[in-house]
Amino acid sequence: KVEEVSEEFRTLSLDVALSVKPHPEKVSWGGEDAGFSVGRTFGVFDGVSGAEKEKGKKLYSRSLADSMKKSSGKNGLSVKEITDSMTTAKELADDVATGASTAVVASIGEDNVLRALNLGDSVCLVLRDGAVAARTREIVHYFDCPYQLGDDSPDRPRDGTTLQSEIFQGDIIVAGSDGVFDNLSDADVCEIVSSFGPRSKSGAIAKKIV
Repeated sequence: KVEEVSEEFRTLSLDVALSVKPHPEKVSWGGEDAGFSVGRTFGVFDGVSGAEKEKGKKLYSRSLADSMKKSSGKNGLSVKEITDSMTTAKELADDVATGASTAVVASIGEDNVLRALNLGDSVCLVLRDGAVAARTREIVHYFDCPYQLGDDSPDRPRDGTTLQSEIFQGDIIVAGSDGVFDNLSDADVCEIVSSFGPRSKSGAIAKKIV
């Protein structure tokens, strides 16, 4: 007699880190990029350099990051919840912030599925065994004009591309702006991540990538 024994499902624990490195010409005021991580959700917001900005107002990217950090909670979010949260954050930023921003936000559910929403040219990669297992898709109107959120932009969170991918123990997830991925290929990122041991902290990996 052979008994079938099923493994008990376990929600993966996460080690999350954020590293922001301003462009050399923007170091004095912190640059235009922002990000957040809270609970099982994280995001990267890339301020659009060419967007007109009003002095004295909060940058659009930072407004989005702050709003979504407050609204995301500790549990994993569905794509609809991410989209709704980003829509609310956009509406607030339209009123209080200046400029424009791309956005990629992802959340890993208690079912170990990563769900991501990407508006623009930032990227979220899932790396497994030294290779890319899943990747968000960038969307642009034309060269150097990514989809973006801003008071003067027609783009909305619902226009973004989505990704759903099952996550396994040992996977590494890298989300970054085009400032990272214009300078590093996916293979370069894989090589950097693979240079770290399995017990390495996410903060050390993030700093090395940026």
